Amino acid sequence: MTVARKLLSIVVVSTSLVTILAVTGLYFYCKDKLLDKESMALQVETNANITNAFRPVRMEVTRLNFLSQLLQKELSAPPEASEVKLFDQMMQRSVDGAWRSKSNAKDSAQSAGVFLPPDAKLDAKQKSLHVRSKKTIDAAAFGFNSYFSNLWLITRDKTEVISDKLAPDFYLKMPANTDYTETTWMILGNTATNPLREMRWTEPSYDPVPKIWLISAVKPVDVNGVWIGNIGQDMYLSQMFAVLFKKNERYQGELHFLLDEHGNYLHAGLWQKALEVNPANFRPDFSQAPLLEKLFEQKIDDKAHVFEQQVGIKGQKYLAISTMVAPMGWRYFRLVPVQQILLPMQKLFYSLATMVLAAGLLTGFLINLSVRRNIVNRLQNLADTVHRYGAGELNVRAELAGDDEITKTAQEFDVMAGQIQTREHQLKTVIDNIPGIVSQVDNNLRYLCRYL
Repeated sequence: MTVARKLLSIVVVSTSLVTILAVTGLYFYCKDKLLDKESMALQVETNANITNAFRPVRMEVTRLNFLSQLLQKELSAPPEASEVKLFDQMMQRSVDGAWRSKSNAKDSAQSAGVFLPPDAKLDAKQKSLHVRSKKTIDAAAFGFNSYFSNLWLITRDKTEVISDKLAPDFYLKMPANTDYTETTWMILGNTATNPLREMRWTEPSYDPVPKIWLISAVKPVDVNGVWIGNIGQDMYLSQMFAVLFKKNERYQGELHFLLDEHGNYLHAGLWQKALEVNPANFRPDFSQAPLLEKLFEQKIDDKAHVFEQQVGIKGQKYLAISTMVAPMGWRYFRLVPVQQILLPMQKLFYSLATMVLAAGLLTGFLINLSVRRNIVNRLQNLADTVHRYGAGELNVRAELAGDDEITKTAQEFDVMAGQIQTREHQLKTVIDNIPGIVSQVDNNLRYLCRYL
């Protein structure tokens, strides 16, 4: 291998090695900085998204509390004769024996329906209760937001007053033996299970009428210190998730988990289909995501936090952000793929590495060109001169210009060759002047002398 090729190889290898080490070191440094910065940004973003997404829920919770207090006040007053008369006008007995309010095609979508079982008490107090409840719910139903579909009052006497914008004739389809008294919608308001008379949320359930998964907000209604039933609203999870997850889906492949205060899954991320198929018996499979179980067990508050470790799921790493959703006490977890966060930076570094490597190779080429011109070619010239001199061209000289080691070597060679030539000339002159000796130079530049 020639000196030029050796130098080119050294330059290319050195440049590539330095480039790779520099870019790799810079990548890992920037990677950590980017993940730290993005973690903080995701915390702020998640806090803002949760606040905005659940603002309608908080407003409805506030309104439901107000409606409970309003009903308690309205129903505490003695019944009036006009209310009894109004009840008789608006109600009719169906073929199945149940009492239902008359349907009015003009305002059925806005007007609440009333249902009473066949054995309902029809005294003045009960009639007044349902007239006043319907009036209150009719007035409040105009304020529905997109999350909630209905507003209802279920009493311990198995009656219901309901305004449902998706199924306005729901009360007409209720079987005569409908009884909600043993369901969660009633149990959550029982004085034994809810002594503080707080707002409570049901576990997720499937509504067969609109065919949508929902949960319900339930608030007890106490009249003169006696629990008569619960007022509540049904919230369709799919509509809430569409708003929440759309805003929280900046990176492709994000996963979202939402658990209620009891640890029941409202949304189960990659297991969502399994949850919807069989919610009662759903159990997540943590075998391929052990840290996910640890994530769900940690204590969190209403400020978003990033989990201390990256969560691995099926070979992929995620940044996990968790926060509490007040006032329901739900626990929200947002998992963002690390690969997606780093993808723009990786593309940038690939481009940067390519450009730096190309610049290194160009530098190597220029260095090689300069070395060939200023060193290799001059060394080759000196080598050719020495070769020619050794072949018998005693008058040949390098005659290199410059002020470096190669020039000095060439000059030393020229001086040496000149001195040898001068001494040989002097020796020949001496020998030629000796009487009786004939001198001759052979092919090896040796003098051959003989006497006459």
